[in-house]
Amino acid sequence: MAPGKTSDLNLRRSVAEQGMKAQAALLPYALPRSASACRCLSGWRAHATNAPWMSASFAAFAIGWAAFYGTVGWLRDHAASNLSRRARVQLLGGLIWAATMVQLAVFAHYSGPVRETLLLVVLAAAMACVVFTAPWLPSLLVVAPIAVAAPLIALFIGAEDYWIARAALAGAALCLPSRF
Repeated sequence: MAPGKTSDLNLRRSVAEQGMKAQAALLPYALPRSASACRCLSGWRAHATNAPWMSASFAAFAIGWAAFYGTVGWLRDHAASNLSRRARVQLLGGLIWAATMVQLAVFAHYSGPVRETLLLVVLAAAMACVVFTAPWLPSLLVVAPIAVAAPLIALFIGAEDYWIARAALAGAALCLPSRF
């Protein structure tokens, strides 16, 4: 391997490692953020026509939190020094939260008169996923679109008036470039 290629490879590994470390450093802030979103959603649950479906939402949050604690514990372990394994674990953790956003968007979509309000709350939670995935580019490029797409698609599907959906799309579009 040529000397220039070796230094380029080392630089890429260093950038990836720094991004993953920065993302891991945000993990302590993710738990209070997700707890506040869960609390906000549970307040709106009483107004939804499909309130029993909210149990599935809480189960999704519980799975996400369990994965979160497992990931935090694993990242403190010596096994996290393997960059490729660490990348897979961090990406999987992000995908779990993105799947939670998809499930919440489905709940909100079928919630009746509070549909748009709940979808906007889910979109705000999805944008928080974007913030926590931002330090590491592969996670940002995979997790963020999945998390943000679900509430936006739900806002456009079945909307009587598209102004809320368009405003939400514009807001998300304005926030995403600042992360890229």
